[in-house]
Amino acid sequence: LNDRGVWVHLYHTDSVTGWLNWALLKYAEVPIYHAGIEVYGYEWAFQYFDDAWDDETISGVLWCEPKQMPGYEYQESIFLGETTLGPAEVGDIVDELRAEWPSCQYHLTRHNCLSFARRFVDLLRVPEPFPPDLLGFGDAPSYLPATDSVVNFGWSWYKWGMQQQWGCTDDTTVESALP
Repeated sequence: LNDRGVWVHLYHTDSVTGWLNWALLKYAEVPIYHAGIEVYGYEWAFQYFDDAWDDETISGVLWCEPKQMPGYEYQESIFLGETTLGPAEVGDIVDELRAEWPSCQYHLTRHNCLSFARRFVDLLRVPEPFPPDLLGFGDAPSYLPATDSVVNFGWSWYKWGMQQQWGCTDDTTVESALP
């Protein structure tokens, strides 16, 4: 494949966030999206797996056909320009990211698909930066600290529930989310 073009593909995570984005969040500059980055004919994204909270060896970085991320509703794409890197160099970056982004480290606002997409775009050295307005809710620690604290507490309970359901033994506790 010779397509050096780098695209951000945006998805609604579900019908509720899709409606919220349409009605309010997009205009308040805090949209909730899932994002993937396409380069050389593959789309790469980061996500968690319900049953992998105690396993650092399972990468959260996965690929799909462009605009076809399973479980999400495709919305739009943003072109960021062409990378100067060749396919082998991009492959090396993806390999490094797969090791650096285990699924168990996913966090709703602090370490998510959007922070992964921004990091990947930076490494691809494209002319346009990752659009900062897409970070929105995914960058809550930077400009919505009170909201982030509430989300962090709720996320900790959600993660704990998944750990209990799947029998994970991660030492993370709900108490560790408290300020």
